[in-house]
Amino acid sequence: MFSQKKVLIVDDFAEFRLSLRSMVDGFGCATVDLAKNGEEAVALYQQNRHHIVLCDYNLGKQQNGQQVLEEISLRGWLRADTVFVLITAETSLSMVMGALEFRPDDYLSKPINKANLRTRLTRLLQQKSELSDIYQALGQHDYALARKRCAGHIKAKSRYAGACYRLLAEILLRQEKPAEAKAIYQQMVDVRASRWALQGLAESHFMLAEIDACIDVSKQVLADNSRAVDAMELLAKCYMAQGQYPEAYDFIKQAIAISPRSIKRQRIAAQIAKLSSDQQAELRALRHIHELGIHSVQAEPDDNVKYLNMLIGHAEAESGVNRRRLIAEAQDQLARFSRHKIDERHHCQGLILQAQMARVQGSHKQAEELLTQVYEQAPALMQQQDELTLAMLQEGLQQTGMDEHKEHVEQQLRQSREQHQQREQIAAKSTENVRGIKQYEAGDYVAAIASFRDAIASNPASTAITLNLVQALLKHLPPGTDRMKVRDECTTLLDQQRFLQPNNPRYKRYQMLKSKIHQL
Repeated sequence: MFSQKKVLIVDDFAEFRLSLRSMVDGFGCATVDLAKNGEEAVALYQQNRHHIVLCDYNLGKQQNGQQVLEEISLRGWLRADTVFVLITAETSLSMVMGALEFRPDDYLSKPINKANLRTRLTRLLQQKSELSDIYQALGQHDYALARKRCAGHIKAKSRYAGACYRLLAEILLRQEKPAEAKAIYQQMVDVRASRWALQGLAESHFMLAEIDACIDVSKQVLADNSRAVDAMELLAKCYMAQGQYPEAYDFIKQAIAISPRSIKRQRIAAQIAKLSSDQQAELRALRHIHELGIHSVQAEPDDNVKYLNMLIGHAEAESGVNRRRLIAEAQDQLARFSRHKIDERHHCQGLILQAQMARVQGSHKQAEELLTQVYEQAPALMQQQDELTLAMLQEGLQQTGMDEHKEHVEQQLRQSREQHQQREQIAAKSTENVRGIKQYEAGDYVAAIASFRDAIASNPASTAITLNLVQALLKHLPPGTDRMKVRDECTTLLDQQRFLQPNNPRYKRYQMLKSKIHQL
């Protein structure tokens, strides 16, 4: 059971690392690697892809255990057959729920004894072994084969048939086939209304835009477990979709109170607060996103920009001690932001933020000079469809009284949007793109990729064709494919569309494809 297994032990306390190693050595494992922090753990796992990871939650001031699991998962490095066990001395519910959010295979509280550890690992490894053919297919991202093998185990009445049903439904959701997943979850619920089946059923309803049904099932989950944060999050998204923002915020606030370490959840809170015009709540959520993002792979470059923009605006509206405190915080964050020039866009955003700070502190002339520099770059920002930076520029021009410049930017932006829309329509109707779509739908992915390449050669800035090509490249991954080469090409293609904002109709698809690239 253990003789061929590679183990990674992660803990910042040397004595505990050695104690765990002594236990694991006694199981007869092949190799045991030790890491004292998250950075070492991620690097060692990327290199060795261990069969077992025993990771403490508390790892000092850098990444915690949850973020280690998060990073190796989102980077697509986590082997499907790896057993990941999270260990902690803490028993606080918020920590536990935050950890479970990224689905470790098990959770152990200190102190740990050798017999219990062996029993737990044996059980987990047995399941991984018996379902190894499924995990192998998942590791190769061959979801069709994984589904077929799940069905085989179910037909053979495997003792892990329940786990196979769950895996099968999760694969269908991952493949964006919610109707098929819904049928499986409903079948499971009819037998026994377990939490995972009800939660999956609710998620299926949401993906099918069956909002009322999603609300009903999510409330069933909460009736059974009042601290089910995933159900709370779904309810928040449902009420947000219905425009019922107070109800949406109430549920996301409950979820965050239980599991505060989720960037995804804080983003939802910020979005709801913005729609509700609740600036205090939006600033709190953006601050949490900024803080969590320091050691999280889920951080995005615009997180800091949005936070700083909101922070400076909030400082202006305050007075006295609160104003001085917020200005000092904004100055500190702006200094850090300005020290790391990533590209011209980042530079423009920095100039806008500096202009806002200058204006708040009474230096209107300096603010005008800084905004003028960005104003001259506006045509390039429009060409890149950089809606966020342009919105910040427009707001800054208005607040500084540069109305003529603001009106000119708005006029140019309207024209740019119209021209872009026209170009997208022409590109989407191009012979090569239409042919590629038909070939893709017929399952001829090689021909579709060739057609989309021809289409993008004539329309290099087209978002629609770029996304079509990336989707086709990700779909055609036969055995022997150099996945890193495909990943690099897809990343380069999507990087051209990195300025898309959530209000863009293609943003959701862009995010979905970006997530799939991480899984390669």
